[in-house]
Formats: sequence, C-alpha cells, structure tokens
Amino acid sequence: MKSKNILITGGTSGIGKDFIYRYEFKNRIININRDSDIVKTIKEHGKINGFVHFAGIQYLEPISMFSREKFEETMWSNVGLSLEIIKTISKKQYSSDLSIILISSVAALKGDPCLSQYSASKGALISLTKSLAVELAPKGIRVNCISPGIVEDTRMSNRASEMMGKEKMDILRDKHLLGFGSSEDVCNLIEFLLSDKAKWITGQNFIIDGGYTA
Repeated sequence: MKSKNILITGGTSGIGKDFIYRYEFKNRIININRDSDIVKTIKEHGKINGFVHFAGIQYLEPISMFSREKFEETMWSNVGLSLEIIKTISKKQYSSDLSIILISSVAALKGDPCLSQYSASKGALISLTKSLAVELAPKGIRVNCISPGIVEDTRMSNRASEMMGKEKMDILRDKHLLGFGSSEDVCNLIEFLLSDKAKWITGQNFIIDGGYTA
C-alpha cells in the first residue's frame, strides 16, 4: 500500500492502537477524538486518503438498566462521531481517493443479552455503510464496514471475560469455530480495504469472526 494519510478514531486502545503500531511506518496515521478540529488537522497533514472509525463505547447492561444518557453517549460515540467526520472529509478539498471503513461488530448480527444499546449502534453502522456508499460513489469515495467477532486482548474482550468468567468465555470461544481472533486479523482486512486492490469494493459489510455466525 502506497503511503497515505489515514485518519482514525479510537487509536488509544484495542484494535485502533494496534493498527497504529503496525502501519504507522507505512502511512501517516492521524488519531483524532471528538474534540479535534478536523479541518485544522487536515490543513496540517494534507488531504485524507482513508478514514477508519475504531472508536466505540460498550455498556454490558440488561434492558432494566437502560438510560437515555448512556444511549445517547453510545450512539454519538459509535455512530454520530463518524457522521460528523465524514461530513467534512467527503468534501473534495479535504480528501483524495478516499476509502472509509466503519468498525461494527457481530453483535449487530447475532443476539446476546445485555448488549442492546451496543448492538443497536453497531447495526446502525452497517445500515449507514450502505447508504453512504450509494451517496458518495459519484465522488469516487468507497465506504465499507467490518464486523469482527471476539478479538482477544482488547478492552472490550477483557471486560467481557471479567464479567462472564472463564467457563462462559470458553463456551463462547468454542462458538468461534477457529477460536478468538487477534487485532492483526482485523488490521490485515483494514489494510486491504484501504488499498487500491479494493478499488471496486464499496457498500459491503465484511464479517470476520472465525466462523461465529456460520
């Protein structure tokens, strides 16, 4: 993959942090947060060639604990923030040969208890991918989504392990036919979708889950 300017959110932990570690020597990776001035950032670094929305919040809570505040926080972090960024970078003066990747989850496709808010937000990303792909195709912008299964050694998977315990996690691992994944597994797919090798791919949701949803 030729050197590109890759804008990301959620680069301080999990898959996002690992992505920076693996690929910053190949590309200029720019990690931003909800308080960043996007236009200023672009003017400092140049036009954006790729955007990956890693940022996300997960509350493991039953519906009896639902609150509007947590729901709004979840939807903003997981969905709204990406829309705000895409609104800017989809303008011609701010991007070139842009590939957008939204990180969803198999939780959007397979029901699990205590994940209603998280699942709803991740399902929204899949729908958002479809709509944006159609809207932005005339500008030459590609939009795709990745839905990983359980990825080991991330904040979310470690928290799930603490709450569920070893026995339940072992059962969940067995449901992933090839075992749990690694950040590298997801990063390899991201790198491909950012590259020119994927120039004819848009509007797709790629499930990478070791067979969990098979």
